[in-house]
Amino acid sequence: LYEGIARYTPTFDQAGLLRPFVKRSMLLITGVSLFVFLLLNLPGQSFSDFLFAAGAWTNDHLAESTVTSSQQVNLGRAVLICLLTLAPFHATMSILRGLRMFRAYALMELSQAALFTALALIFTAASQSGAVLVVVAYTVGNIVSTLLFLPGLLGFTSQRASTPAPSSNRPIASTLITFSLWAGGTGLLWHVLSYYPMWHLLKVTDNDTVGTFTAIRLIAQVIQMVGVLLVSIVSASANQIWERDGRASADERLATLTKATMLLLIVIACCLTIAAPVILRILPASFGEGASALPGLLVFFLLVAFVLLLTIRMNLIEKPKLVMVAWIVGTIVSVFASFQFLGSPMPGDGTASPNPHLTQDPLTAAAYVGVIGVSAAAIVLLGLLATQRFLPHRGTILLGLCCAGLLLPTWLIIILLLTMTVVSFRSDWLFTANERFALWQVVRARS
Repeated sequence: LYEGIARYTPTFDQAGLLRPFVKRSMLLITGVSLFVFLLLNLPGQSFSDFLFAAGAWTNDHLAESTVTSSQQVNLGRAVLICLLTLAPFHATMSILRGLRMFRAYALMELSQAALFTALALIFTAASQSGAVLVVVAYTVGNIVSTLLFLPGLLGFTSQRASTPAPSSNRPIASTLITFSLWAGGTGLLWHVLSYYPMWHLLKVTDNDTVGTFTAIRLIAQVIQMVGVLLVSIVSASANQIWERDGRASADERLATLTKATMLLLIVIACCLTIAAPVILRILPASFGEGASALPGLLVFFLLVAFVLLLTIRMNLIEKPKLVMVAWIVGTIVSVFASFQFLGSPMPGDGTASPNPHLTQDPLTAAAYVGVIGVSAAAIVLLGLLATQRFLPHRGTILLGLCCAGLLLPTWLIIILLLTMTVVSFRSDWLFTANERFALWQVVRARS
């Protein structure tokens, strides 16, 4: 629903229906959250038992936790209350993003994080610790930051109220729900594709190996963090121009921003790869065994950003179900590749039947599994965009192919980095002269 709100905020703003859209969106998101809250409370204590029971997420041979039943119940209640406060918080953030109010968006997120951190430190200083207090601190941060920004947003929408356009008879709730059901399914598939290789790795190796893989994955996840932020900005800009100026203008702006985003992410990934020997010294020496998996994980997150940027095009033409098709294919391919590269997981004692043809270490293999899965999703999505006659610029596809360059030796990565820099500024293969000028104007305006 959050993605649906961000997508359709410009639509209803241009139609002169921003204020009723905000009100109905808030009511819808709150109603859904209340429904989930009540649904999870129906079985009594089973929700808390499922999540927080002693030994629920540990192996049988480990010592049992000292967590009591009452502590489980209290923690479960705290989490469910926190869920309710997340609804208006993220809905407000989505509307701010849809309106391209990025400063307010950043301040709201920063205020929530600052409040949570401050309260957590206060509880610690007062010698009060425990999972419940951590969740309480997070909940208070959600409430306070929402109360700080939501009234101003409602005041802004009342000022923007105008006479509805003649064609603005789209039902708000059904439009949001239809879009959001497909977006929700896509999000679920993305998480399966992202984390299945790690789960499979756990089934064929051990906890220490997966711990090393997770540590290396966190380094590469910098690309995802920066990528999600940039994709949000690109999406909001494209949505607004699409509603205001039409398809041609939105396509032109989207092409420029997509290429600029991919180029920036590839440069960051190249720098991380080159600096990997220094970065790995921060971690325990045993984590150095997973260094070989870093290039594959960087490529994985680069391709995820690439797919998300392509998804913007499908969302503009309101075809989120086609995005879900691409992620379904990617997920199936990822699962199949896990069996091929990592072997078959065995139930019970955690032993495995390793693949006799495996020629590389399991950490690198798990990273490549993710790359294969998301590559399949990207190829399918490009094919579906072709059927809709909405393919991206050749420079976008070229940058998508350049992601694989991170798998090359370091000296070739440096050459790739220099080549992309020269091509970007001295030819029209990636950016035209007009695009370079437009990007320079944006940089000057923000500096």
